[in-house]
Amino acid sequence: MRSSLPIRPTKPKTTAGASTAKYKAPGSIPANPPAPTLPPPLLPNPNPEPTPEPTPNPEPTPNPRTDSDDRQIAIDLERSIPNETFEPRTSQAIDRSTPLRRSQVDSRLESGQVYEALALLDAEISSEFIRYLELGLELGDPAATSTTLADDSISIEAVQLAQAELLVAQNATGTVPAVVYVFAEIDRLSIIIVPPEGQPIYHSVDVDRETLAAATTSFQTALLNARLRRTNAHIVPARQLYDWLITPIRDDLTRLGIDTLVFSLDRGFRGLPIAALYDGERYLIEDFAVGLIPSISLVDFTPNNLSESPVLAMGSSEFVDLSALPAVPFEIEFITTLGRGRSFLNDEFTLNNVIEQRTDYPAPILHLATHAEFSAGELSNSYIQLWDRKLTLDRIRELRLNNPPVELMVLSACRTAIGSDDAELGFAGMAVKSGVKSALASLWYVSDAGTLSLMSQFYDAIHTAPTRGFALREAQLAMLRGEVTVQDGQLLTTRGLINVPANLNLESSDFSSPYYWAAFTMIGSPW
Repeated sequence: MRSSLPIRPTKPKTTAGASTAKYKAPGSIPANPPAPTLPPPLLPNPNPEPTPEPTPNPEPTPNPRTDSDDRQIAIDLERSIPNETFEPRTSQAIDRSTPLRRSQVDSRLESGQVYEALALLDAEISSEFIRYLELGLELGDPAATSTTLADDSISIEAVQLAQAELLVAQNATGTVPAVVYVFAEIDRLSIIIVPPEGQPIYHSVDVDRETLAAATTSFQTALLNARLRRTNAHIVPARQLYDWLITPIRDDLTRLGIDTLVFSLDRGFRGLPIAALYDGERYLIEDFAVGLIPSISLVDFTPNNLSESPVLAMGSSEFVDLSALPAVPFEIEFITTLGRGRSFLNDEFTLNNVIEQRTDYPAPILHLATHAEFSAGELSNSYIQLWDRKLTLDRIRELRLNNPPVELMVLSACRTAIGSDDAELGFAGMAVKSGVKSALASLWYVSDAGTLSLMSQFYDAIHTAPTRGFALREAQLAMLRGEVTVQDGQLLTTRGLINVPANLNLESSDFSSPYYWAAFTMIGSPW
């Protein structure tokens, strides 16, 4: 049973039918709230080198390093955070959707037509992903990549059908989910809760989009910058964001018994590590399993238990022009020993072999331990690194992950360009684009030790947790609570001591900081 979370005062007013409420955001919060102790900072490499394209059929030279290199995390952070900070997003950078559609959503919310507003909003978000991910071309409708959905195609029944799917998932798993739409308007924030049954619930929060964007930027900066992490600088923006995004709806979530939150976030906020929002005493993940979807219309919520599912694990530890990932051989071998599975490393990790092995061994879980990146601009700028090539996001369907279907794809070493709307579209839409039902991926690179810790706990929990979303939550909680550490080069987990190869040189670590666990996000169906 979830523990009760202290709530700052908010008394929403409701109207008949779909519920609506207005919430006045607090003006300030304490500057020094209590917080968990963070690990020492990681020192960046001051001279990062650019990453050229790899050549086919490489003959790589092993690149040994210690865990302090953190998968070149210091270099990545310096690239992601020029001059120690982000440039705040402008409203133009955030809002590139159709102005007419947004005004229609706004007018319907103001008049209490929450179902109608939700249908419009879902259609607008869906068409945004369809355009960027070029889904219309794959669905045989080129026009869908360049135009928004027509008004006459918007159906309240589609939203109600999604609610019915949520109810099926609830009954099958024993969890109680809700989809939460976060719609950042120029002068206020709109939040819509979609429960499995009953009317959607609308809340209006008195915070403008620029202020929300600035807090999001501060939160990301505080987590990613090594020097800021040791000061607990993330606590203040994490608490402020909690006040805006969660406090207004917290009473509703408690009343409905919700334990799983699936967020559809507005443009500019999809890179928010929402599991690490903080109420002053507890992180959001301590009370809810959380995940991210592009929109209700683009996700299959049909539940499928993965407790007995085998894993096809593939990856690369050596690269020509990217930093080595020396923990990958142990990672893919270890996760396949936790259950049934097969593993393939380095020169066996090619496009042809992925297709061949999936045909011969159609495991519902595909684990890819390799570099992956979601970048600004065209889909071709984002990629998953195979042994002999970069498989760009516009060609990811070549993996044929929908035939036979993959229930869950895990990317254990990926990152998203923070502050890029296009990169966030690629990250949040990855499951849809690749054809898988769910994807587990990280917003930024985490150290070898941190990744091993999360993955070992996740694959252990997936055998007993009611859903894949709850399995991720259990893994994140184990790290937050200090139940997973590195001691004398060995990994101590809730299963006990795991003997790690000595050549990995894992440094003693405490993974309680959200930097280590909040990066990992379940995208798509959490069931």
